[in-house]
Amino acid sequence: MLKIICFIVTAGIAFAAEYDYFSLAEDWKQMDGTWCASTEQTPIDIETDAEIVRYKQMPMEFAPTFSLPVVTGATGNNNGHNVNLEFQGSPGVIFRFPKGRSFTSLNGPYTGTGPLNPGRKMLSSSGFEPALLQGTLIDVHWHVPSEHAVRGRLYPAEAHFVHAISHKDDPDCTYMAGDQGPFCLGVIGVLYEVHHDDTETELDEGFTKVMEGFKNFPSDGQADTQPLPEPLDLASLLPESKEFWHYRGSLTTPGCNENVTWFVLQEPKAIGWSHFNSLRNSILHDDLGDLNARPPLPLNSRIVFKSNYDEDIHQVV
Repeated sequence: MLKIICFIVTAGIAFAAEYDYFSLAEDWKQMDGTWCASTEQTPIDIETDAEIVRYKQMPMEFAPTFSLPVVTGATGNNNGHNVNLEFQGSPGVIFRFPKGRSFTSLNGPYTGTGPLNPGRKMLSSSGFEPALLQGTLIDVHWHVPSEHAVRGRLYPAEAHFVHAISHKDDPDCTYMAGDQGPFCLGVIGVLYEVHHDDTETELDEGFTKVMEGFKNFPSDGQADTQPLPEPLDLASLLPESKEFWHYRGSLTTPGCNENVTWFVLQEPKAIGWSHFNSLRNSILHDDLGDLNARPPLPLNSRIVFKSNYDEDIHQVV
């Protein structure tokens, strides 16, 4: 199943001779055999086109958790469109979040607005239960600048942690048939904020190890694979807070396959200027345009869910 999933996640490889970012991905909509012109596409501008629905008064056992592992044998890869991490074996990841009748839709009862959430719907904790889903981490890759925007703002970079979630863990999962049954894709999106003073972030061990591998890529942009220093703690690539925005979307490269469940973390991850510059130089060295990010697309009829577990949200009636 891993080979099939990896082909889908890196679906742009199949279109490597056909797509670039010069047209801001507008010409992707004319590509045969893709979903790029469909209505549930990623990325989006969060809280600009959306009516955000918040979880209301969730107990702490509902708090989102992503238990990314420590891995060995990781490699950095440059495929000509982006740079990514791949792993020996299949690192297991646990997702914990409020689950309703469906992992992908998070159905549940809406309640009224509150004084701390004017004009916004709330999602009652009744009808939900804490959910633990087992995922398989299959790919981590980066985009410069970010693909998701927050209130119209793009960030300097964004990482995507791509996971396969099996049918046995979520009976509603019908995205694709694999060797072991249907699976869905769940993606954790991490926005990166750049600190021009490296002193606060120079000891970021995880990102330093990633950049150690990336700096050895050929300067002419040829495809290449480099080993990373080990062990690599993937959790160190995430911000401290795991609060998220959640919605249903797509892959962000052709074929733009939909029914991908997104968790975009609300807190940006701070990296130093030297790390960001190394990441940018690893990506922007080819003829695909001066970026590798698809611009935000309309939300259409979708709903974005926002997790909040701090005291002021608990006080909303």
